[in-house]
Amino acid sequence: NVHIFDTETVTSVTLPHLQCVVYGAGFSGSICRRSLLEGFFAQEDGRRHLMVLHGETGREEGIYNPITIEEIAQSKLDYLALGHIHQSSGGCRMAGRTVYAWPGCPQGRGFDETGEKGIFRGRMEEEGVTLEFIPMAKHRYWEQTVSLTDEMPPLEEILSALPQKTEQDIYRITLMGESGPEGLDLDELQQALSDRFYHLVLRDRTVLRKDVWLRAGEDTLTGLFLQQMRQKLVAADTEQERQQLQKAARFGLAALEGREDPMPLGKNGKGR
Repeated sequence: NVHIFDTETVTSVTLPHLQCVVYGAGFSGSICRRSLLEGFFAQEDGRRHLMVLHGETGREEGIYNPITIEEIAQSKLDYLALGHIHQSSGGCRMAGRTVYAWPGCPQGRGFDETGEKGIFRGRMEEEGVTLEFIPMAKHRYWEQTVSLTDEMPPLEEILSALPQKTEQDIYRITLMGESGPEGLDLDELQQALSDRFYHLVLRDRTVLRKDVWLRAGEDTLTGLFLQQMRQKLVAADTEQERQQLQKAARFGLAALEGREDPMPLGKNGKGR
């Protein structure tokens, strides 16, 4: 009961018991620079007309079957089911009399595919097409930014920012705000939070507290070092450069004050 549309020419399958015709086309290679919908229109013969396509809209120079809104409207399809975009369209969209949508992917595979994932279940009736989103992902990916303050310890700040149920989800939490010269103890936070998630990635993006930079006025080697680092930070052009300089300032202070590495490698051997 499966039909594969395996050519770049639109073909169809008729379902007589449903008074329905399903159209489709497929790529002959990994990309398709032309619109497979160009010049197509469905006959107005009293039947329902659907099409399934892997394609993208709104990008004339796209390489994955770039379809225009005008082509969708001219197709006179009742419903166009689109793939390729991994983010849901959020429901029905209209172009002329044609309803079109893409459900996204049923399961996120990384932090570039965050949020709820699933499929559309649709109904086609005299009044038109209705779509219902059905969540399918067992594990969802989420990005969370938590700004740390002096009001609560970091662990409490993180917990207060989270929704209640996260045990089946995969989170990447970026910690912002200020911290001392030693930075944050991510291993300790990871251990305290491990039961709350299917998987957790913590990132320390805090900057040195303002009171640490006040020491740049000291007539000491530490004061001279902080003066130079502050000048470099002011001159930095990118956020990535500023983050590297913040880390360098922490490492320099640790060396000057005889402390251990302020931001050691995590248990997996990756830097933070």
